[in-house]
Amino acid sequence: EKNRFEKLMEYFRNEDSNIDFMVACMQFINIVVHSVENMNFRVFLQYEFTHLGLDQYLESLRLTESDKLQVQIQAYLDNVFDVGAMLEDSETKTAVLEHMEELEEHVSQLTEKLQDAENDSMAKIAELEKQLSQARRELEALREQLSPPRPPSPPTPQPQECYRLALERRLAELEEKGLVQILRGPDGDVAIEIVPVVIETTAAPVVTGEATATST
Repeated sequence: EKNRFEKLMEYFRNEDSNIDFMVACMQFINIVVHSVENMNFRVFLQYEFTHLGLDQYLESLRLTESDKLQVQIQAYLDNVFDVGAMLEDSETKTAVLEHMEELEEHVSQLTEKLQDAENDSMAKIAELEKQLSQARRELEALREQLSPPRPPSPPTPQPQECYRLALERRLAELEEKGLVQILRGPDGDVAIEIVPVVIETTAAPVVTGEATATST
């Protein structure tokens, strides 16, 4: 035969009245084409049968009444590689991958620019905070120079001093009332004398005997 599988296709077309033979031919074609693991070789075998007119003949057998033959035909069609669609998908995938690479490069550039901008912003913020801190210190120093001096706070008396002052006030009150007398010596010694209190009493009248007799 001039082409491989040419006799098989010739018998397959001519024995259209022998359904079992046609089913066996389709089973053989399915095994030959779809049992190959190498995709390139599988596509090549598929192309050989397509070149021998298998696709057109299967199209004419779509209305066959044999369920067995329909199952084998459908099995072949389900496993056929659409080379055109695969090529288009491959080209689309390649274009998508190239576009993704461009996007990734663009994102990388944007990320680098963003990082540089963030670094510049952080440096500017740090410089501004430094200037603000310096300005606050200068303002505080200027306020201290312009504000009037505060009067010194009176010293807080100690407990013993408070007790002495209270005692002196109490003695002064008693001296004013004449209850005590404070004597101060030339050496600064202080003596306290208690002034005795004089209580005045009224004498009762004395009744004599003469007065009694006269009254009688």
